Amino acid sequence: MKKTEVAISRASCLIFFMLVSYLSSGKEVSIFEAVKKEQVNLNLLSRGGYSEKCVSVRLKNRGSSRITVVMKPGTLLDNLDEAQQDIIVVRTLKVDLAPFQMIDTAAYGNCCQSRNAIPKKGQRFALARMADSTLVALCKFIERRRIPDYTAQHAIWTISNGHNLASIGVPTDTALAGLFAICTNGNTIPRPWYHIGYRKIPGIVFSNEVCRVVLNFDYMKKSDKNLTIAVYDDCGRKVKTLLSNSYAVAGNKNFHFDFEIVNWPSGKYTLKVNEWEQEPFSKTFEI
Repeated sequence: MKKTEVAISRASCLIFFMLVSYLSSGKEVSIFEAVKKEQVNLNLLSRGGYSEKCVSVRLKNRGSSRITVVMKPGTLLDNLDEAQQDIIVVRTLKVDLAPFQMIDTAAYGNCCQSRNAIPKKGQRFALARMADSTLVALCKFIERRRIPDYTAQHAIWTISNGHNLASIGVPTDTALAGLFAICTNGNTIPRPWYHIGYRKIPGIVFSNEVCRVVLNFDYMKKSDKNLTIAVYDDCGRKVKTLLSNSYAVAGNKNFHFDFEIVNWPSGKYTLKVNEWEQEPFSKTFEI
């Protein structure tokens, strides 16, 4: 083989191996390690929201080796404005970077400070730390089961802000049993028999104004007599009638009520089932 052909062959092999190296994924490294070891430059900016792909991520590889940077569920992004919300990542982000390459992408997350303001577009974030074990487990569950954003957000708030557990989906949604178990940190707390929904106000993340109540319960009807079902406040005043003197045969019944409320004060309420000449049946809920 001529010297020229040998040189061309060697050059071709070198180009091939360089191309394979360029196209293949690099060694995986956590975002925390990559930043700590100064392997990458990281820039985090708000996209003007508090859920889904709400934080822009710019990563630049500072070295001559290809790397894959991983941001895992449970990663906390600290808003540098204390009046605005921090974000917790709920879906894995992997960014493969060739030597000295810069890539713009977005982190998928949710707010973990319900009482703070929505992050303004362009607001800077800092990489903070991994959340505590319960929140990390919750974020992994949200990713694995592809929990809808609205439900995921309220589940996060039960841990990060102590919100009512009844805000996590309607009681009839059995698919959320695992989600509820994580939010209670494995404690044997019975799942609420009711659900509360909050009013949505433009520009406000969490209004803290209950606008919807869903009640679901079983009742053993003892006779064929009529019954009345109503809700009473903590002072014993009737605030809503759900069934009035309604006929039903005896037997096990499941009742499901889904209704809107306006200006109900926060506190405890009691649902009462009054069946003719029978001891009233009652259950309490809190909004």
